[in-house]
Amino acid sequence: MKKLLLALLLGAFVSVNLNAQCVPDTTIQGVVVPPAGSKIDTTNGFVVLPYAYVSQNYMEAIHFKIPKDTTFPGIGSIPINYVKLDAILGLPSVFTLTCSPSNCTFPGDSYGCAEMTGIPTTPDSISLRVAIEYNITISGLPTPIKDTLEGYYLVIKAQPIGLAERNMAKTTARVFPNPAKENVFLNFEANGGKTASLQISSIIGTLVYDRTFTSVAGENKVEINTSNFKPGIYMYSLKVDNKNISGRFTISR
Repeated sequence: MKKLLLALLLGAFVSVNLNAQCVPDTTIQGVVVPPAGSKIDTTNGFVVLPYAYVSQNYMEAIHFKIPKDTTFPGIGSIPINYVKLDAILGLPSVFTLTCSPSNCTFPGDSYGCAEMTGIPTTPDSISLRVAIEYNITISGLPTPIKDTLEGYYLVIKAQPIGLAERNMAKTTARVFPNPAKENVFLNFEANGGKTASLQISSIIGTLVYDRTFTSVAGENKVEINTSNFKPGIYMYSLKVDNKNISGRFTISR
């Protein structure tokens, strides 16, 4: 069912410049194409959208190609009446969501788009969930079905201005997904070629993870298997480039 929903909803993600309008793209062929700069993990099934920066305008458009019909398990081919985008849950309040058509309802056999725009104020790592209603005809009756799609993340970084802030930005870490289940990914930037150490402790201070590795120049991505972690809040401490970076994340099952 999830694959059906993804096929119906997400024709493609495309990046737009700051002067662009949300105009449906009629060249979409039903393939998911994340914006340039997205980080895609096909193994674990999630996409990190292009980074947003504090105090800078952010604008990304989601483009849709809604097919005329689809195959429903046990029934066969059925017509699609419409797919409605109810909301993008988790989107910061400073962002607005606008659609074309304006009611965010995309009829079967049509194209459409939705645009996220805003100026973020606080660094964060956010799990975005897409709440939808899709309407299909079963046995002659229009049937609305609601669901929520997951697997998309928005990372908001601090905006570096001077040299000191640029150096600070290079040692900012982001954890996703958060909350997590089986795996957590820690992203950070480093000068490279130096020993880095990562420790994770439970909220009561019990050490559950300890790893030493060599950082690379630029962006680093560390995968942490959390399948044996009990649900709860965990604290991480990363030492790299003579700096200490700490934060927390949640395991939820």
